[in-house]
Amino acid sequence: MHIRTLLVLAFAVGLIAPNAAAQSDLTGTWAVDRTRSDDLEPWRNIELRIDATDELVTVARTLSAGRRNVRQDSIAVATDGSRTEHAMENSAKWLEQPHLGVFLEDSKQVLSATWLAPKRALEIMSTQTVQTSQAAIDVDIRSTYILSNDGTEMTVIVDRSSRPGQLTYVYTRQ
Repeated sequence: MHIRTLLVLAFAVGLIAPNAAAQSDLTGTWAVDRTRSDDLEPWRNIELRIDATDELVTVARTLSAGRRNVRQDSIAVATDGSRTEHAMENSAKWLEQPHLGVFLEDSKQVLSATWLAPKRALEIMSTQTVQTSQAAIDVDIRSTYILSNDGTEMTVIVDRSSRPGQLTYVYTRQ
């Protein structure tokens, strides 16, 4: 059983409850903890800014590989599970793995989002068409954002159809 499945089940049976003294939702600015996360290459730092309501979530991402190599993108998606098309920013290279020489086929992605636990666990599904040296392929990405019990950490688990296994990133609230 995957860690994401276990965490979602824990939310469902009430094992993880919000701490009243801590920020109790995903809203805020988050910095990746490189020592507790899977490989970020080529990025040295990733910062997320999340704004969330019951109906809409916005995730703004800043990826940096040094002072001169900084990339930003953002998405805004309804949390009702409906599929929406989103124009991509900085769409020349695929920011998920820029060193592979994979480019975005077109400048859009199809997104949907649902709350797994209100404002504490979120799943965002994305389909992006990327161009490799062999052909254009659709890559499905499932990103699950899970807030810690005390609200100071967030774990993001990423499943990509283009690679086996999950990637796990741990973020700390700023």
